[in-house]
Amino acid sequence: MQDKSGPIVYVAEQERGMAHLMKESLAGDGVLCVGFIDGHSCLQELRTRLCDVLITDSQLPDMHAITLIGEVLKICPCLPVIVRTPRSDIAATVLAMKGGAFEAIEEDADVRVVLPTVRAALGQFPEGLSRTMKPLTRIEHKVLSHVLEGKGSGEIALAMKRSRRTVEAHRCRILKKLGVRNVAELCCRVPVRRLGQ
Repeated sequence: MQDKSGPIVYVAEQERGMAHLMKESLAGDGVLCVGFIDGHSCLQELRTRLCDVLITDSQLPDMHAITLIGEVLKICPCLPVIVRTPRSDIAATVLAMKGGAFEAIEEDADVRVVLPTVRAALGQFPEGLSRTMKPLTRIEHKVLSHVLEGKGSGEIALAMKRSRRTVEAHRCRILKKLGVRNVAELCCRVPVRRLGQ
């Protein structure tokens, strides 16, 4: 059973090396690391228990990192995802960042490079906040996309064929679920690129 008192890092990888390395390296910081050998098992766990940071290889046995990021961001749009890309593969790095990754690092990066990246990702939210967030509904995800495009409630209502009040209710629930007070904070927490736009 996972201890909810400290940060949780999920590691989805083809080989078990990174999860073991992260476990050893972050144990002193009170961070629990959980490894997964494919994207589907990672997503299944995320649907029941959120983590604070996800580290993934750019290619898993069952899916590409971009597919995983897209599914992860439907569950928790604020979750920092670090993608491990092949050495000197600029295209994979750009694809990961455009797909919504928090950061891209080389697969063979030294632990002295990986640890500060993980700590920076953990520092994005007050401890445990990403684990307490409730997933957005499909409709809330659509409203969020419109908000991040800069549309007001009236424009969103017209585009989605909903009443303005309904849209405003969705906006309030989104702010509450993502732990922000206003649209400015929302834009900082969920950059537009995180929604694959």
